[in-house]
Amino acid sequence: MYERIVKKSTVKNINKFSSRKCNRIMQVESCLEYDACFHFEFANQVTAFKEQPLGFKYECNGKLHSYTPDFLVRMNTGEEIFYEVKPYNKTLSNEFQVTFSAIQSASLDLGKKLELITDKQIRQAPLLNNLKLLHRYQRIENHLNQFQNQLLKLIIAAENLKLSY
Repeated sequence: MYERIVKKSTVKNINKFSSRKCNRIMQVESCLEYDACFHFEFANQVTAFKEQPLGFKYECNGKLHSYTPDFLVRMNTGEEIFYEVKPYNKTLSNEFQVTFSAIQSASLDLGKKLELITDKQIRQAPLLNNLKLLHRYQRIENHLNQFQNQLLKLIIAAENLKLSY
């Protein structure tokens, strides 16, 4: 396994996400990964998450390749799961599916599941906008107050709830 560090790039959009749950600022490589952070930050079953965790090697079509998952997420059960974040349309090709299957096998050999999440799951309206709104106020107050906690419970319980300001 190896560690990969996110650096400035002319090709990738580096975004910074301030996580209260993890008590640090994360650097992610795309706007979609940035949006995924909001879900991890407010998911009750997630206790911690790390961007660009340790990478590993996998074999596909007789060749050895390197791979670094987008996130390593620790659940409240103690289980750790790798997540790959991709736009849905990029997951439809046979080439992607063969490659992803090979990566999943290598991940299982390391004792961790690898799951795919797409923009269809991440960018659900109005949920994502509501999580971003809560995150904004969380940063200002440095913690969720009782009212914000009640709003969070409502948002999780009702997908069609829309907040505005």
